[in-house]
Amino acid sequence: FSLCVMGNEGAKKCIEEMAGVVKPSGKILLVENTRSSNPLLGSYQDLTASSAADLGGKGCVYNQNVGEMINKSKGIRLEK
Repeated sequence: FSLCVMGNEGAKKCIEEMAGVVKPSGKILLVENTRSSNPLLGSYQDLTASSAADLGGKGCVYNQNVGEMINKSKGIRLEK
């Protein structure tokens, strides 16, 4: 649960760095907060994420779309 506290740009950079150091046959295992695929819950996350991060969430941006970040990165693929 670490990408959420790095903000969107920091998380993207971290994913790129992980992709650069993992062996070609290696795996990166992530357990992350991510934006819900449920439209209602996702909208709620979008509305409240900034406030929650600022007001006691220790900076965690819980509506990041981690799967999308991974899919847009080079040299890494997402498995669920």
